[in-house]
Amino acid sequence: MLAPRSARFSNVLCGGLALFSLIVFATACSPRSGGDDTPSGTEWAPGEIARFGDFRLDRETLDRFIVERLAEERPVPGTDLETWYRERISEYMIEVQLLQQAREAGRDRSPEFIASRASARSQIETELCLRHQTSQLPPIERADLEAEYERNLDLFNKPERRLTLHLYRRAGDEEARATARAELDRLRDRILQGDDFGRLARAHSDSESRHRGGELGWLFQGELPDAIDRVVFGLEEGVPSRPLVTEDGVHLLMVQTITPARAVSLIEALPILHEQILQERVEEVIRPIVERDSSDFGMPDQAELLALLRSGDAEALLLQDGDYQLDVGDFRRRLALLSEQQSTEARAQPAHPWSVLQALRTREKLRRVCEQEAWLAEGALAAAVERWEREQLVSAQRRQVLRDQAAADEARLRLYHSQNPDQFSTPVRWNLRRLRIALDAEASATMAALEAASQDDQASVDSLQMALGGQVESLPPQRVLELRQIASVLPALIAPLEPGQLSAPLRTLEHLEIYQLVSREEPVPASFEAARERVITNFVRQHAAALYQQYLDQTFAEQALRIDAEALAQLVEAELPQPDISAERLSQLLEAL
Repeated sequence: MLAPRSARFSNVLCGGLALFSLIVFATACSPRSGGDDTPSGTEWAPGEIARFGDFRLDRETLDRFIVERLAEERPVPGTDLETWYRERISEYMIEVQLLQQAREAGRDRSPEFIASRASARSQIETELCLRHQTSQLPPIERADLEAEYERNLDLFNKPERRLTLHLYRRAGDEEARATARAELDRLRDRILQGDDFGRLARAHSDSESRHRGGELGWLFQGELPDAIDRVVFGLEEGVPSRPLVTEDGVHLLMVQTITPARAVSLIEALPILHEQILQERVEEVIRPIVERDSSDFGMPDQAELLALLRSGDAEALLLQDGDYQLDVGDFRRRLALLSEQQSTEARAQPAHPWSVLQALRTREKLRRVCEQEAWLAEGALAAAVERWEREQLVSAQRRQVLRDQAAADEARLRLYHSQNPDQFSTPVRWNLRRLRIALDAEASATMAALEAASQDDQASVDSLQMALGGQVESLPPQRVLELRQIASVLPALIAPLEPGQLSAPLRTLEHLEIYQLVSREEPVPASFEAARERVITNFVRQHAAALYQQYLDQTFAEQALRIDAEALAQLVEAELPQPDISAERLSQLLEAL
């Protein structure tokens, strides 16, 4: 299979800059003054439609420019087409100017750009090869979607689920269980009288769920132990259970919200159905093609791949055959870009490294067969690479223009720096020691001991290790983000600690853990001079649209844009030019692979 792709390859290559480009693109080339029609009597070359300084624009060039953008900028019904065309003409002229500035600055001659272009060429060639083979796939009709839905009805039935809260008191003997039951009876009465379950769970529960206000999350029937499951799925919404006594303690449960079981409608299922059918059709086309290339590229198995990724050797090769090589460093960069792309698209499941590596090998196989059998028309790849290069240079120069606009007003930057000190200070860091104890049959008793120790100012991870076993390790300084990567609740547990204190314990899939704060590194604000580049970056990110409009206004005030009114009227009367395959369609094909 091929690696998932976004609608435009440039978004993938630029990673986080793609969203930034879209922000400024939303206001691109919308000068408040608009284009000035040239006075009557002006001589126009055949096909010419607009002038901007030394730049000239003809109808054919404008058509090509619009075709490249129709998937993202198609005018909605009712749009004033004359205004829409004026904006596209302005946009073209600005991009031509930005491209000229980028080339004059030597951006296309930098080693980084040359390396990116070589990588992009291979990926663009793969896209063109894919388009060659799949552009004639039959469209997915309503009947196809309905038939697929009927074949998979069982997959579209959503069972009932319940958002469940839990309050637990640990108790190891009959007397302790009786005491805990009486306590939970009193807490239940308070909840029935209007007290908040989450607040009581945070104050009284021995379960880790207390850090989330007692929330266990959305549960389906059968996920909990049988005794607790029966109670949860027998409760009315908002009514706490009677205390439930188990071998290790007493539980109080409440269902906050119930989502009834239901069947997903055909309309709701359409995106999934469409993707499934498209994937099947694309696989039917691509599978026999890649089988014609017998190279295995020395691909490691899953265990070897994970070992290579952990090794830290960025130059270790993962795929190699002839001129094609993929090393660990490049693969990590691709994984990072893919992860960022998936996060912006709200993908629930990140791609597994093994699947991505298989996809990259499949893409290269497809490209090789395509090259060997000469599928592509002469010049098609060169034209596509030139288009990519133009987009990258324009995007880079646009970013530079925004930085220049921001840097020109130092007083505004200094004000921004003074108003946002947290952005330009070193983050809080915690120096921690951690005790990890493997889960075993005594885990409940061990957790009780850790809970008690977390309230004892004299306890330490060393004394706990001597009493309970496990391993103690010193962690490198941890920021909030790094704590959250360990456990989502950990920042809230560590933040209030004083040096020497222990956190509340945590249970993971394999261990019980408790942390001791050694020291806390407070934020250190950076001076404006030291943080100037970051100030500009953050200011541009926040004010990109206004800065770009400022640039446009200045540009068109310095040099008038002239448009042939007669040629523009002809454009408005004609239909919009159409691409042979839409960017959206190509994106769907790439997603399916």
